[in-house]
Amino acid sequence: MEVRDLHVEYRIGKRRVEILKGVSFSFPKKGLFAVYGPSGSGKSTLLAVLSGYLRAKSGKVIEDGKDLLRLSRRGRERRLRTRVGIIRQGFDLLEGKSVFYNAALPLFLLGWGKRKALEAVRPLLEKEGLLPSLEKKAGLLSGGEKARLALVRALVKDPETILADEPTGNLDGNNAALAMSLLKECSKERLVILVSHDEQLSRPYVDGHIRLYDGVVVEADLPVDTSKEVRKMKGKRWNFRPSRLRDFLLEEFWKGKGKMALSSAASCLSALLFVFSAAFEEGAEISIKEESRLSLSYLSFSYSIVEAIEGNGPVSLTRSRRPSKEEEEELLLLEEDVQVVPSLSYYLPSRYPVEVNGFPFDEVELVPIGSFSYLNDPIWSGRVIGEIPTGNPLSYCVVNKEFASLVKGIPQGAKVMIEREIHLEEGDLTEDFSLGLEFFIAATIDEFSFLSTPRLYYSYAALAGYLKNVEFKTMAGNPYSHVEESSDASPVSSYSSLVFAESPEGAEELYAESKALEGHSLTSEAMASAESFAELSSSFILLIEPFFLILLLGTGFVMASLAYSSFLSRKRDFAILSSLGARHGDLLALYLIPVFLSSLLGALLALCPASFYLSLGRSYFLEATKMPLLAPELPLTSIIFGLLIFAILPLVGLIVPYFRGSFRNLHEELNRE
Repeated sequence: MEVRDLHVEYRIGKRRVEILKGVSFSFPKKGLFAVYGPSGSGKSTLLAVLSGYLRAKSGKVIEDGKDLLRLSRRGRERRLRTRVGIIRQGFDLLEGKSVFYNAALPLFLLGWGKRKALEAVRPLLEKEGLLPSLEKKAGLLSGGEKARLALVRALVKDPETILADEPTGNLDGNNAALAMSLLKECSKERLVILVSHDEQLSRPYVDGHIRLYDGVVVEADLPVDTSKEVRKMKGKRWNFRPSRLRDFLLEEFWKGKGKMALSSAASCLSALLFVFSAAFEEGAEISIKEESRLSLSYLSFSYSIVEAIEGNGPVSLTRSRRPSKEEEEELLLLEEDVQVVPSLSYYLPSRYPVEVNGFPFDEVELVPIGSFSYLNDPIWSGRVIGEIPTGNPLSYCVVNKEFASLVKGIPQGAKVMIEREIHLEEGDLTEDFSLGLEFFIAATIDEFSFLSTPRLYYSYAALAGYLKNVEFKTMAGNPYSHVEESSDASPVSSYSSLVFAESPEGAEELYAESKALEGHSLTSEAMASAESFAELSSSFILLIEPFFLILLLGTGFVMASLAYSSFLSRKRDFAILSSLGARHGDLLALYLIPVFLSSLLGALLALCPASFYLSLGRSYFLEATKMPLLAPELPLTSIIFGLLIFAILPLVGLIVPYFRGSFRNLHEELNRE
């Protein structure tokens, strides 16, 4: 190993301090050699450069014809795993792991299995007298035993070079002498470089030395290496099998179980919100549409023509009038499955007081429908309370649950009376008569809950037929023909017509296409309510999306914090692994996998039984709003998308330590010690 004009500097705050200042020397391929010098002279820094995990500012370190300073990160890691054994002053053992695990750790980093590693480690442990302590925790060993275990760990991969940094610094006299004897024996087959402050102890053992002072070589007593042999890496060392660090990973799980549980809880909470947000976004529109179609008024429209009287200025005056025959036919061209009739609201207004079984009630909504045949549609299964009406349609009516609540229960058979005084004028003729309608309630409808006012549905066709048969004393004709023949100026004539669709599909198609007709106004209370509710649900989704994003970011922050906390608590262990040549990717995996799996576990707990959670949510909304509002289940694509989010989210935890350089400078943790 040859060192040429080596310069190394550290950044301390804004200052750069040069530690090694043009160091040059050369070691033979075998032997025990010491680096002496006072504290701060650069001994440990030199060893860190020779090991490969500290970069120099300039210079060269030539080993077997290659400049170590020009190796890539992967090349340096591979060299540490295969060609270099390191013994540090504090021995850098994994205190919570067994003697066997510490000794076999370099082999695990090479991808060896436990059984094969045990066969390789057993002879070395037996030679050093550590075999009886095979399963003993390294933290319980004496200082001499730790020194021997550190030596076994350095030798187990049969390296060409051993770098020992103050290996006797923490030992008493007898153990220090024993450690030096072991290093001397090892140097018979390989190069051993020793950094020591105890020159008196090491002098009898070393084959040569260099002395550093203030970053400069002030003395060198080294033999000349006449060997021209260039050693090549043994093929078995250059393997690319993954590291066997499963035990370390399991311990990481066990020690951090509280953090992992918190990370899973955060992930589960966010995933649940994802489930309900996605289900609400998909299910609300469907629920509203399905519920609104169950209202009988869904098939009824008010149809009028809106004309502008004055269009100048900030205010535009308009008027509404009944459509002409030509305009009605224009509407019918859009959808054949509808009927247009004149409005009879003059005779039976949309809101009017009624009597039920002789008891008066305030105004309720009187809603005309084309016929009651809609109640025979299979879609109404389970939504009609009572028997579906048959017989004379003018003798019965259908009410909603809000109307039923007025009479304290399900009012099948209750009698509804509507008394209406009518006054007609035509020229000099006047007519006053009473319109008395009597219904019995045949059924109650559980309909769209947004239409929460008391409603009574009656047959328009039956009422029109009834009015045709009303007898007049002074006026020719009858009220119904009066409506059809009267001009817009007549009080009998309504400003609108009625449109009855024969199916929900026909009503929806007509409502959608009529918007393209200029001046035509087609209104439906049920559809307007459904649109309002749909807009309200969309607004709610827009309202919760920022909170969902905040919660998602908060979950990412929690996971990042827990991951970084886990990294800090195990940073020394990671530094030891790094000094032994652990791959960068292995360290990242040890750091991220626990948080990744806990996040994924939380997401699985929320996303996989999503149907169960959604059934609970649908029951709650059904109780609170009379509509389920949530989709019965999430599509598989949404579940996969959610799992991907919560699989990627823990990677946020990589940002802080990675970009702060914590992984690149793990060796500084050991240097500070």
